[in-house]
Formats: sequence, structure tokens, C-alpha cells
Amino acid sequence: MTMRLGISMKILLLIVIFAFYTHGQDSSSTILFSPTQLKDDLNYLFDNLEQIHPDLYHYTAKSDIDVLRREINDSLLEPMTRLDYALKIIPLVTALNDGHTGILLPREERSVALNKGLKIFPILVKIIDGSVYTKTNLSSDSSIVIGSEIEAINGTSVELILNRMRAYYSAELGHFRDIRVAGGFHRLLWYLYGPHDNFVLEVKNNGRSDTLNLRGITASEFDAAISNRSHRKTVEPFHFYKTHDNSAGVIEFNIMYKKSQFRKFLDSTFAVMKSDSIQNLIVDIRKNGGGNSDLIHDLFDYITDKPYKIFDTTKVKVSKGAKDYVKRNIKWYFYPLAYPVALFVPQARPYFYMKNGLLSTVTVEKIRKPKVKKAKFKGETFLLTSHYTFSSANALANSFKSYNLGTIIGEETGGVLTAYGDIIRFQLPNTKIDGYCSHKVFIHANSKNLMQGVLPDIPIHQSIDARDMTVDDVMHLIDERASE
Repeated sequence: MTMRLGISMKILLLIVIFAFYTHGQDSSSTILFSPTQLKDDLNYLFDNLEQIHPDLYHYTAKSDIDVLRREINDSLLEPMTRLDYALKIIPLVTALNDGHTGILLPREERSVALNKGLKIFPILVKIIDGSVYTKTNLSSDSSIVIGSEIEAINGTSVELILNRMRAYYSAELGHFRDIRVAGGFHRLLWYLYGPHDNFVLEVKNNGRSDTLNLRGITASEFDAAISNRSHRKTVEPFHFYKTHDNSAGVIEFNIMYKKSQFRKFLDSTFAVMKSDSIQNLIVDIRKNGGGNSDLIHDLFDYITDKPYKIFDTTKVKVSKGAKDYVKRNIKWYFYPLAYPVALFVPQARPYFYMKNGLLSTVTVEKIRKPKVKKAKFKGETFLLTSHYTFSSANALANSFKSYNLGTIIGEETGGVLTAYGDIIRFQLPNTKIDGYCSHKVFIHANSKNLMQGVLPDIPIHQSIDARDMTVDDVMHLIDERASE
């Protein structure tokens, strides 16, 4: 009898723990924050942004932002969920128009919804000149024609949907903002328009209008469809292959990180290029959104003997947030050495010795001579760019063009040439919403302070079908160029 009672009590305890746990999983989407908490988070947000950013109101006047901020503050009269609050404040930060400064949509709420069977919009899209086109069909519905223009979803015009979505992604340039919107389109539909099991699409293809009724797909169906359509399960930071006729080597340079691995990769890649006497090199940075700019030097060491530099000047805004962020990332066993070492390292000195609020020039870059490499490439180099090419990848493209290292083929890049970056992450104290903010300004080599990216030598515009420019297309252009 005693043993049975003990088992029953254990079962009851497990049920209570399970109920508490599952309730905790839902709490982020159901808990309400008071107007005072929400206003405190808004003040904390702008206190951080103004302290950390080198010039927060560079792109949008402070007076304009202040008007928007007052409107939001005055509207905070009732308790609100974290998600509703995020949807309210993100457009305010996006209006600053800095691609490295923003607020993230809370992920936990969407994860809870997905676990409960939330249906996902089953089409990946591309945005060209303000119009939305079908790019990838993730459903089993064969009636979807790739390249069709989507004119409305569930009775709302795509023009209205797109204009609303643009308020949730930060960018300096409109075409880069649309790249971000296209990538998050299926997620933003839920965040902004709520759950739908089915999607009614009004589409147009070759001048013919049609209405499609699509069933939404589950998270597992979405992941399986993406996996089935990808020739590589994960995006590699860098990858090399040769064209079928060995006329060119191709470096897909997708992410700028893993410096030591990148150096080994370059060593082996250019050894192959040399042994196979390949005279054309294509460096593809169309999917590269940035990272560690030091990797640019490693690449340039192999493709040029010309002196060059990446940035003219780098400046850092000194702030408590930046200092705390840097110190948090120092291993505890290095910490006693940090202060004496920082005395002799200009890039580190602001974080340990300078007064908050200063804008300190940490680097005035000198012309750099590439290293001597046994497998130095002596042929022609072609750089592929897209509207997605951003941040450090944008800097790579700028120096490549500025110092005439080869030919750029593709689209205008997504970043500007006097750019803010190197983000500091923070979290709002009450709602725990995550944000990030630029704390440096990078003046790119030989650049003018223009609101544009790096322009290609040979422009290639997106097609409305799913087909992106292939290496074969590039080789065709190279052959045409050689025959002129």
C-alpha cells in the first residue's frame, strides 16, 4: 500500500512538473508587460543606441526619429505581449537605415507556434524592382509556375504586404532591404498577418492571371523540402571546383570566417590552379554577407602583386556597452594581460583606457603589399557580386575594383562605402528582446561618401525565373569579352 502510494505520488509529481514545463514554454507568448515596463525598455533601447553608435542619426534626422518615438511611447497605454511590442518598436529602429543596427523578432513565440502545427507559406520568393516572384516551390502542388508574379495573398495586395515587411529589416540601400525581405518572407507572413492553414494566391504568368489555393506546410515538411532541393546540406564558408573543361577555377566564398581554415583552403586551391595551368579564376561572393575582413588579405595575397588597402580609416565609438562587450569576450586567463597589452595596440586601447563618448580613430590604413606566394595566380580574375554582397564582402568588392584586380560581373553590392558596423549585441531588460548596434565606422579605400554599393563592370540583372547566373553563363561572357 505504501509502495503504491509512493508510485502514485511520483506520477502526480511528474505530471505537475510536465505541466509547469510546458506552461513555461508558452510563457513568452502569453505574458503581458505593463506600460511602465514597455516604456522603460524603449528608453533603455535608445540610451544604448545613442551611447554605442558612432552617428546614430546619420541617415535619418533625430527630429524625425523623435516624432516616431513619441508616438510609440504615447501609445503604450495597455499591457502587451513581447511579440506585439517587438512589432511596434522594430520599425522605429529600422527607420535609422543602418544595416548593422536593428531589433530581432522574437523566435521563441514562432517556435511554440511551429511545435503546435503552424503552417508555413510553401513558396520561397525573389523580389525584383518591387515585384514578388515565385522562386522555389516547397509544396507538392505542381500547379505553381516558377517565375510567376504574386499579386495578392489571402486578399491583401503584395504591394501592401511588401511595404509593411520592409519596415522590419534594416538596410542603407533599398535593394539590400528587399533581399532581406525576400529571405524572410515566409516568416514575416506569420509575424505580421497571423496563422493560416491555407494561402490563396493571385498570380500572373505570361500575361495570364490565375488564382491558386495552396496548403501550408509544417516545419518538418519545410525542412525536408529545403534539404531535398539543396545539392549541399549546409552552406560551406568556402568551396572550390573547376569548370567541366578546366578553363576556370571557381571559389565560392560565402562567409568570411574560419581564418586558419581559409588559409589552408587557399593553399590547396591555388596549388591545383597552378598544377592544372588554369588561367581564369572566378571568385563568387554573391551569397557573402560579410564577416572577418582579414580574410580579404589572405585572398589578395594569391591573386595580385599590386599594393592595396581595404579601408582608409576605421573609427570606434567608445562606450560602456562596447567596453563590456569586448571584456566579456576575453578569456578569464588572459584578462590580467589585457590592460598592459592594450597600451600598445591602438585597436584595443579605446576599450580599456579611453573616455566614454569619444569617437576614436583606431586605424589609418597604409598601402599593403601582397605576400609572395609560390602558387601566385597570374591569370584573369573575375568577381561575381549580387545585391546580397554586404559588409566585409562589400569591402572586398570595393578594393578589388579600386585597385583594378580584375573584372566584376553581377549586380550592385548591398552595402555602402562609408559604412557603420562591427555590432554590439544587447537585450532589453524587461521583455528580453534582442538587439544589435554598430559601434565602428569604416571608410572604404578610395571611396566617396555616396549612397550606393560597388557597381559591376559587367552588370547582370536578375531574371524573373528561378535561374540565377551560372558559371557557364559567366564563361560565356568571358569568351565574348576575349573575342571583342
